[in-house]
Amino acid sequence: MSKHGYKPTDNQRIQVKAWAAAGVSKERMRKALGIDIKTLNKHFDFELQNAQTEVTALAMSKLVSALNAGQAWAVCFYLKCREDWQEKAGITHTGEVRVKRVLGVSEEDI
Repeated sequence: MSKHGYKPTDNQRIQVKAWAAAGVSKERMRKALGIDIKTLNKHFDFELQNAQTEVTALAMSKLVSALNAGQAWAVCFYLKCREDWQEKAGITHTGEVRVKRVLGVSEEDI
C-alpha cells in the first residue's frame, strides 16, 4: 500500500457491486479483497449502499422492454408477480359422463 492509503480499482468496484447485489456478506468481501471492514465501508460505500437498487432497476427495465415488445413470458411473469394471477394445474370436467360397458366390465366394477 502506498503512503496515500488504499485506492480501489475499477474492477474491484465492479466486483463489490456484484457481490453486494448478490447478498455476499461484507466479511467475505473484505477477505476476498484483502482489506479490513473499515476500509471496505470507507472506499466502497456507494457500491454497498446502491448495488441492490441498481440491479433491481436494470432487471425492471429489461422486463418493461419485454412487455413493450409483447413478449408473452414477460406478460405472464408480470401478471403473476404483480396482479396475483395463477396458472391452474388440473382439468375441470363440466359435461355429462356416460358409462359404456367395455369388455364385460359392469358399472358396479367401475
